[in-house]
Amino acid sequence: MNILIPDSWLREYLETKATPQQIKEYLSLCGPSVERMHKEDGEVIYDIEVTGNRPDSMSILGIAREAAAILPRFGIAAKLLNDPYDMKGLTLKTKKVKPFEAKTLTIKTDPMLNPRWTSVVIDNVNVGSSPTWLQKRMEATGIRSLNTVVDVTNYIMRAYGQPVHTFDYDQILPKNGVPTMILRASTKGERVITLDGKTHNLPGDDIVIEDGSGRLIDLCGIMGAQNSSVKSSTKTIVLFMQTYEPTHIRKTSMSLAHRTEAAGLFEKGLDPELVMPSVLKGIELIAQVAGGKVASKIYDIYPKPHKPYIVSVTKEKLTTYLGISLSDKDIANILTPLGFKPILTKSSVSAQIPSFRRDIMMNVDIIQSFPLPSHRSLSPTQRFRGRKN
Repeated sequence: MNILIPDSWLREYLETKATPQQIKEYLSLCGPSVERMHKEDGEVIYDIEVTGNRPDSMSILGIAREAAAILPRFGIAAKLLNDPYDMKGLTLKTKKVKPFEAKTLTIKTDPMLNPRWTSVVIDNVNVGSSPTWLQKRMEATGIRSLNTVVDVTNYIMRAYGQPVHTFDYDQILPKNGVPTMILRASTKGERVITLDGKTHNLPGDDIVIEDGSGRLIDLCGIMGAQNSSVKSSTKTIVLFMQTYEPTHIRKTSMSLAHRTEAAGLFEKGLDPELVMPSVLKGIELIAQVAGGKVASKIYDIYPKPHKPYIVSVTKEKLTTYLGISLSDKDIANILTPLGFKPILTKSSVSAQIPSFRRDIMMNVDIIQSFPLPSHRSLSPTQRFRGRKN
């Protein structure tokens, strides 16, 4: 998967004096490949290829995190900024979310299909043209600017790698007087018209949401339904962020030949711990560009929260596989910016694995997480400090 990233946006998450050329060169040596750079209206744009097993890097945040670990290996200071996983900041933001009125939803979901459901009702929304800065950001990343609400959803997807959907609250039909959303598996032959006007006859076992009348209002993880879409007349929205069981999304997307960027992310398995920070960012941006006010509690259905785990590797095996010997300080300085919590002993390297690195399951995965270049590809002045041949 390739993503376009403007240099100025990257630097909102990355503090460094590295030049764009240095970022391009060193990232390509050690991590995501910057295939090319070009300029649009004086802005440097990176075209970056991310391998399919690394959905955590398919965002500006993810690339900034990689760069924060890689650039210091070449003697260039770098630091991750505005980390949405900052628990202190997350707690403060959550406490500030107080609804100005009490709109409600009835929600029923299936934790096997939908590990985490998070949604909030936002009222007094102005759906119109986005401010110039937001339009330019969208267009620079290859996404067409549509309106304030849709642009915010795409902004979060590009910044964090978390797809977002919005519904027109007033178009979600009620059951027992309350707007109702029921996430379930589809039955064969059910039909849904997606936002692009296409009618899909579902093969069955697809993840969908129906409202209180039984209408399908979302082809989950792929595209929303036309009957609940946000229009210029919309005043109240449901901001919806979630994770899905990946194989269902992949199967539906391929069966229907309906490929979207959201599907490409969901089918790889996304981090449920990123959902709440994304919701809070969405609330902030909707208020900023569309004047929306929170009108409900934040509904957060998360029956099986992520449990941190530890993976270990011997230092002997680490040195053998990497071909170099790293000091404890070097090991900690590499793993910590990547989100790992290293635990070092005389003979081993253990690390608590961050929730967004689901690919790390065994000792060789820890080794492969080290963003180290081929020794032969570097000039003597580029080689790591303390490197032993």
